[in-house]
Amino acid sequence: RPGCRPEEVGPSPGGGTVRIGFALAHAAAITGEVFDVNGRRVATPARGEWPAGSHAVEWDGRTRGGDPAPAGLYVVRYAHPGGHERMLLVRIR
Repeated sequence: RPGCRPEEVGPSPGGGTVRIGFALAHAAAITGEVFDVNGRRVATPARGEWPAGSHAVEWDGRTRGGDPAPAGLYVVRYAHPGGHERMLLVRIR
C-alpha cells in the first residue's frame, strides 16, 4: 500500500485558488479529483506518478468546462493503488 495521506486542503472556506496537499510513503500513481455533493466530478487537479514525499497541487476553482465552481461543499478525493482518501472543502463567493 503506497500510504497516501492528505495533508491540507485550503483555504477552506475560500473562494479562490485552493492548495491540495498530500504525502506519499512510497512512489505511486495518484489521481486527485474534486467532486460536488451530488458526486459529479468537477475537476482533476492531480493525475500521474508521484515520488515519495510531500506534494501540493492547486485547483483554480474552475469546473472541467472552465466555469467558476459555485459556492458549496466539495469532496477532494485522492485515489491511489491502495484505496482512496477524502477531505472536505467549502467554497464561498
